[in-house]
Amino acid sequence: MNLVDVMADIERRYQCSDGPPCAWCPTGEPYVTLAIGGIKREGQPMPVVCNTEQEAIDGWKQSFDEYAASRTGRLYWRHRPEIETEDDKVVVYCRLIITDKPARPQQVLEE
Repeated sequence: MNLVDVMADIERRYQCSDGPPCAWCPTGEPYVTLAIGGIKREGQPMPVVCNTEQEAIDGWKQSFDEYAASRTGRLYWRHRPEIETEDDKVVVYCRLIITDKPARPQQVLEE
């Protein structure tokens, strides 16, 4: 599967929205950075890098499926998955959250 196909599969499984360009999703919860190998903490290097785009896509999809397995609700994208290559190493990462909490009023999010 290429990344477009992986995204189409995810968006068939979840109700998805693009969230606001800030650190918190519309529910007031923080987004997480999901990379190959799981959640990446702020300021930390990518948990796993790969040699090929396909390995990176497959690894990120596995990380997404593991993250999503224990979550229900809406998927908010802060930053949709993208492929980055540096020094012949490939990573895929995104910023997202899957939550069943209701969205907060817009004025609360802007404070």
